[in-house]
Amino acid sequence: MEMIAAIDLRAGIAFEYEGGVWQVLYQDFMKPGKGNAVMRVRMKNLKNGSIVETTLNPNNKYKKFTIDKREMLFSYVDGENYVFMDQEDYSQLEVNASFIEGCKYYLIEGETICLVLICEDEILGVSTKDEKVALEVVQAEPAVRGNTSQSARKKVTLQTGLVIEVPLFIEEGDKIIVNVNDNSYCSRA
Repeated sequence: MEMIAAIDLRAGIAFEYEGGVWQVLYQDFMKPGKGNAVMRVRMKNLKNGSIVETTLNPNNKYKKFTIDKREMLFSYVDGENYVFMDQEDYSQLEVNASFIEGCKYYLIEGETICLVLICEDEILGVSTKDEKVALEVVQAEPAVRGNTSQSARKKVTLQTGLVIEVPLFIEEGDKIIVNVNDNSYCSRA
């Protein structure tokens, strides 16, 4: 078990803090004119995604973790589990649906490459490898001409069930590119 002092924490390092696995987003060493020096750290909980800013004693030591990011192909859904395949050794990994929440509308069987975050044989989360994904429109509302007071938009349903707003010229059967971070329309594919 490798230990790391708070003074050595840098962005990207994962460590144990109050029973959880946290990743450093930003750190700053502060030595006020009066009092003890402190490490100011902004960090993200890798299990639930919450972001916290706290101060740590620079001399405290924490358990350091190595996070393994594995590229895997989404294969299929099996009840409550999503099954991913490692493309190098063809091993399969079942991931509970609770880890998929952020990207489930972007997973296409046999096509989507995902990053699975693993720390000490425990799955921390799954995300799509790409920031933008091409999906097919399966249902589109008809364009209403008078609906142009601001930007003319309509709702469409994509092949994965995601409903987003797009420009009026998008029709059923079109392939569009969607930004994974904010579920927004980018362009036609």
